[in-house]
Amino acid sequence: MDNVSIKAAKAIIELSSVFKDLDNLMDFPVVLQTVLKKYLHIDWLAMIQGNKNQVSQITTNKSLPFNWGELYQEIAPHDNFLKTTLNAKPGSVILADEVMDHKNEKNRYCMEYTKKHTDTSQFIALPAIINSESHMIFGIYRTEDRYKFSMEDKFFLEQICPVIIAASNILIFHKQYEFQRVGLEHLMKTKKKPYLAFDQHLFPVDIPEQTIEFFREIFSDKNINGIPRPIIDWINSDLTKIISNPIVHEPISMKLKLLTGTLIGYTYIIKKYFFMSFIFQEDDCVNEKTLPLTPMENKVIDLLKQGLIVKEIAHRLSISDRGVNFHKYNIVKKLRVSNIAQAINLLSEYGL
Repeated sequence: MDNVSIKAAKAIIELSSVFKDLDNLMDFPVVLQTVLKKYLHIDWLAMIQGNKNQVSQITTNKSLPFNWGELYQEIAPHDNFLKTTLNAKPGSVILADEVMDHKNEKNRYCMEYTKKHTDTSQFIALPAIINSESHMIFGIYRTEDRYKFSMEDKFFLEQICPVIIAASNILIFHKQYEFQRVGLEHLMKTKKKPYLAFDQHLFPVDIPEQTIEFFREIFSDKNINGIPRPIIDWINSDLTKIISNPIVHEPISMKLKLLTGTLIGYTYIIKKYFFMSFIFQEDDCVNEKTLPLTPMENKVIDLLKQGLIVKEIAHRLSISDRGVNFHKYNIVKKLRVSNIAQAINLLSEYGL
């Protein structure tokens, strides 16, 4: 499976790159198929999107009957594959051969009917969005019986599913509320400010690259590739308290004190989504006197900067290994960073 993992990693990088510039939901199937075809044998791909009242399908199969949606209704009540997919968790990969028992008369009829009208024998479903309000499912198809989907194919698709789910959520969000990124920036007056977008459960649906760069700068860590843990904790604790209040005045203003300054977040609520823009106010003076660390924590961080390991620090300071780890935890917490490496990098940058 190592080769499959390497192949999946390459696909993830390529998909992330093309999805970043994708604004039109209708282009999603073609873009996805173009990338996947480099790694899998695929004849065509479909994106099925809908809710309780309406279902639409966009496919890359130009030979598909124009009234396939209408024809499908004959087998829809008996389609065990669709029922299984709609009950699956987002990110699952469902092989038809694992779900459709060919000995079952209804299953066999569904398979034969699909083969007759779509010339397709092998298919896989990737549910990207499944909730009470809507669903988005991707179907991947092969027309020839001899090209059966394997467990390696399934493993590969499982690896790349997270990036497909993330892109799906962002595109659905833009479509439902007609927000292109330019329009969003204009709305929030954040053309030059970093921002994040969250759904009603405070799950991030849009993390622009400029925001990641902003986090790398204020935390002095070039390895940050998402939302840093201190920011996640801050949003989950402070913002949750604020939005639970029945009377909320926008924009919601929040402040987070960091070692080098103060991070200010302004949150706007639109429909069921939250948009937070950021401003960082750097402190004029950062020195050892302004550090929120105890004398023992200062000693521990100094020894860590010298490259000593926990046991060596414990011996040098005559404390237990557990005591060293406790001080490390407090240092990370007080400096509002994600880990001890970030703490060392931050202090080193300021010559502390």
